[in-house]
Amino acid sequence: FAKPTDSQSSIIQDALNNKETIIVEESATGDIIRASVPIYSTFITNEPVGVVVVSYYIPHSMVSKMQFITETYEKYSKLLMFKKPLKSGLVVMLLITTLIVVFISISFGIHMANRIIEPLDYMTEASINVASGNMNIQVPVTTKDEIGQLATAFNKMISDLKQKSEIIESQSNYLKILMNKVSTGIVSFSPDFKVLTINEAFRKMLDIKDVNFSDLKTVFKNIENSHDLEKIFAEALKGHSFERILNFNVIGKEKYMKVDIYPMYDDQQKLLGIVGVFDDITENIRFQKMLAWREVARKVAHEIKNPLTPIQLSANRLKKKYEKLIDDENERKTFNDCIDVIITQVEDIKNLINEFSNFGRMPVLKFNRENINNILNEVYLLFKETHKNIDVMFFPDDNLPEVICDREQLKRAFINVLKNAVEAIEESTGGKITIKTSFNPNERKVLISISDNGKGIKDEYKERLFEPYFSRKQGGTGLGLYIVNNIITEHGGYIKVADVVPRGSEFIIYLPLERGKDV
Repeated sequence: FAKPTDSQSSIIQDALNNKETIIVEESATGDIIRASVPIYSTFITNEPVGVVVVSYYIPHSMVSKMQFITETYEKYSKLLMFKKPLKSGLVVMLLITTLIVVFISISFGIHMANRIIEPLDYMTEASINVASGNMNIQVPVTTKDEIGQLATAFNKMISDLKQKSEIIESQSNYLKILMNKVSTGIVSFSPDFKVLTINEAFRKMLDIKDVNFSDLKTVFKNIENSHDLEKIFAEALKGHSFERILNFNVIGKEKYMKVDIYPMYDDQQKLLGIVGVFDDITENIRFQKMLAWREVARKVAHEIKNPLTPIQLSANRLKKKYEKLIDDENERKTFNDCIDVIITQVEDIKNLINEFSNFGRMPVLKFNRENINNILNEVYLLFKETHKNIDVMFFPDDNLPEVICDREQLKRAFINVLKNAVEAIEESTGGKITIKTSFNPNERKVLISISDNGKGIKDEYKERLFEPYFSRKQGGTGLGLYIVNNIITEHGGYIKVADVVPRGSEFIIYLPLERGKDV
């Protein structure tokens, strides 16, 4: 090789010192690799007896490749040390990246789901509120996409429903007010006889105070023997209409009603239910009866009154002419008694006929502005003086306004009421009659109260108390209180009777300040 081996060189010396050595010597054309190995004797194993030196020439082209391989190997060796940590790091990074991607995906999915579901939740809640009747609700519009358009359409629908609901409610309230203002009773039922509508006039007609009614039987429970009426409603389900005048007994009160019952159909002729229209014509029937009785009374008074005077005169003449001709005292007494009975009975018949005559032709009223206290004071003094055994008291309202009335007819009415009070307590001890007056400014009516502590009036008599020829007294004509009612009615007022606790009765007369034009 380019340089001879020298025994004193370091490579030989190292081998002689039991060291295996490799050195690289550079040259102009390449590198020489020299290696030295000690040689041992078979006899002496620990001491070298010689050295073997091997040299190898490597050109620069191969050296550069070897350097590259060496450097690469060194790099690989270094990288090999980081293989496991790097692999673990990459796995961790991949896992973290995966988790981040999953988290972002879930968050995005939740966001998108909320973006879609939240408006739908609002709409669901709004639908529940609308179904329960709350129209004052709007769904917030947060986007301009299809969901936002749906929310906008939903809000418009609610606004339209609210407007239509208000119109329907207004019309319903109008119909309710209208139904409750009319004096005609109206009730309607569904095809299975459940109550649909009922107005205030119908409640008053049948004296319905309970609000817990649901069907036909509970509505008509105050009517005794309501089976006929229920049958008519049942027939109306078959498409028949009925117009009848029926006589009812409502909690002990007799009433006449004109009843119209019709089936209700929609535009497709489907049966919706039945409607009943009730008109209370009790007062009309009573008025017709009163007119009939007046005509009868007028004819009876005319037919009977004419022969009474000749009979009375003839009886007086018989008494004067034949009384002295009878010698026997007993026969004379019998004769006189018989003539006196005829005269007395004729006088009684005359009084009865006068009552009939007064009833048959009520006088034309003469209206003037009067003080009711003054009229009552005259009646009070009359009864106080003539009935010493009864404590008659008068409590006038000093601020009572004047009333346009017929003084004599009202005085007649007050006397009749007081006569009834006296007759109710004449057999009682400690009898007391109280007269009071007051004024109701809201109704502009004068109230006259006449009460007693007599035997009272039974409930079954109160409805018929003011009917003609109805009397609770033996021998009574039954015209007194009827005439009272007639006089008060002619003045545009009315009279009521009530019980006094613990016993007795009270008659309350209501008189308007001015007689209405429609009386």
